[in-house]
Amino acid sequence: MRASFHTVVLVCRECERRSSGPGGFKSKAVRKTLKQAARGARGEVRVVASSCLGPCPKKAMTVATVSSNAPVAMFALREAAEADSVSAGWPRR
Repeated sequence: MRASFHTVVLVCRECERRSSGPGGFKSKAVRKTLKQAARGARGEVRVVASSCLGPCPKKAMTVATVSSNAPVAMFALREAAEADSVSAGWPRR
């Protein structure tokens, strides 16, 4: 069976629960922003919540992108508005 998407975006749920995690935003809000950005990517991007991804930056949330044609990219989002930097390389309609 073949997947209908080429890129998976993993948003850490555990970051918001840490005492040193991001203060002003939640993982659900980041996922919502990324899903809205993925609408323009012709259904090739899947955004999912995950457990801990490993790196736990202070006052930030970890987001990773895994693509079939690119290496794994990890981001430390300190504000919800930085989610646009994650979607910068996605194909557009």
